[in-house]
Amino acid sequence: MDLVCRSLILNTSHPVKANMHNFGEFMLALMQINEAVDELSLSFTYSSNLMMMLVSLFTIM
Repeated sequence: MDLVCRSLILNTSHPVKANMHNFGEFMLALMQINEAVDELSLSFTYSSNLMMMLVSLFTIM
């Protein structure tokens, strides 16, 4: 992580400004990943509930 920060500082003309921008983009990406994971887990629980319902239906028959 330290190495990444150092390379960012070296590669930019205005270190602090660029680092804040990169940090903002990083946080945005994290939030998007979080949302995607939430949607994924929701659809997973939904499909597993569906499977359970189907299984119970078959056992009843």
